[in-house]
Amino acid sequence: MVVALKPFQDIDHLITALIQVPKKPSVKHAEQSINNVIILKHTLKLINLLKESFTGVQNSLLDAIYSLLNDLRLEALEERINDVINEDITYVKSPLALRNQRCYAVRAGFNGLLDVARQTYKETVDDLNEMIDQYREQYQIPIKTQFSSTAGFYLSINIEQLEDKQLPLIFINVKKKRKTLTFTTLEVMKKNTKISDSLTEVYLMSDKTIEDLISEIRNDISVLYKASESIAMLDMLTSFAHQCTVSNYVRPEFTDTLAIKAGRNPMRESLYVDTFVPNDTYASSATNFQLITGPNMSGKSTYLRQIALMSIMSQIGSYVPAEYASFRIVDQLFTRICNDDNIESNASTFVVEMRETAYILQNVTDDSLVIIDELGRGTSTHDGLGITYAICEELLKTKAFIFFATHFHELTRSLTVYPNVVNLHLEVEIEEEDSRVAMKYLYRVKDGRNDEEHYGLKFGQIIGLPENVIRKATEVSYKAFERTY
Repeated sequence: MVVALKPFQDIDHLITALIQVPKKPSVKHAEQSINNVIILKHTLKLINLLKESFTGVQNSLLDAIYSLLNDLRLEALEERINDVINEDITYVKSPLALRNQRCYAVRAGFNGLLDVARQTYKETVDDLNEMIDQYREQYQIPIKTQFSSTAGFYLSINIEQLEDKQLPLIFINVKKKRKTLTFTTLEVMKKNTKISDSLTEVYLMSDKTIEDLISEIRNDISVLYKASESIAMLDMLTSFAHQCTVSNYVRPEFTDTLAIKAGRNPMRESLYVDTFVPNDTYASSATNFQLITGPNMSGKSTYLRQIALMSIMSQIGSYVPAEYASFRIVDQLFTRICNDDNIESNASTFVVEMRETAYILQNVTDDSLVIIDELGRGTSTHDGLGITYAICEELLKTKAFIFFATHFHELTRSLTVYPNVVNLHLEVEIEEEDSRVAMKYLYRVKDGRNDEEHYGLKFGQIIGLPENVIRKATEVSYKAFERTY
């Protein structure tokens, strides 16, 4: 089934192209219309091959997908396309190939007048080629035939092949392009005009035939939408099946609690080859608000994203990266993680942050999952702390599962009056020897708050800030801490 799905192209994009009607006809639209019909013909053929892989399937969902793919209207569309379009026509891109495709896409015998016009075009092109062969024999020079969508047919030759000879006077409009001469003759120009006239007549009838065919396809466009949805669903299911086969994923359960044993971030795990440190997660109605603290780069954001991603994966039917996983079905997932401004709407980081947080407060329900990372960083410390505390209190009025990462350690003390608040921290080991400081990130989530509040100073020492800067920063930080407490 995976092999049968692989050749499919973007069917939704194809359907959109088929239903679009331009304000006025154009060459580009006519050429693309033929390619769209060819892609649809190829897609319908692939659907027939895909149906063969359903042999012996005993599953209600797969049976429903098979029924949609086995719709008789799909077979009728394929038959109609085969009646109109030549079997050997394929998807092309080059100017000359597009020109020939537009001319010969419609099957011979479908339109008598079109066949006559194409025969006239073919005979004129043959006459042109025969005339160019005569030029080669008469003047004993290896002339090449070239074509462009603007100039039509013209002639060319490599300068070195002339062997110091002069081009005969019959060749006009001579132009030099690097080591190549391009030119034409009056007879070639006359043939180009005749070819253009006959080709215009061919195009008019061929384009009309293709447009009529696409109009018929539009009448049954609903069956194509259903087929597209079915193939997309099947693609998703096979992806899930492949992922749980090759990865150490488990089937999640759905209960009233959020319980994850040795959970891993699926994105982080797939992007990096180093071992990912798994973490446990537990939230219930009695512990629905979880405050997470820790220094920068300790893994807070990764842990929050891990919870959000695993919740989404579980509810769309995927296995999840953990040893055990139980989820509460959520009606909405709210996240406030990114700390970027918005130049387009003339909004600073803090304004964007407050807008998104206001939206969360206005729409959160008891069945929601809320992920917030370091709220209040875009303004002054005291204002940020005050706003963050008030928002936490408002969220505590709900029964939503809330995971709230912060650098405001004051919250870990002041919010403990609420019985459903849980303090967590990301574990870090600090080793100090003489004036040197080393910080080892363990990426493990531990219960309780972390009383070490000066990770920023330690990190400044590690990255090599001057000693006098570190001393002054330490002095100011401790004085500010004493005034606060």
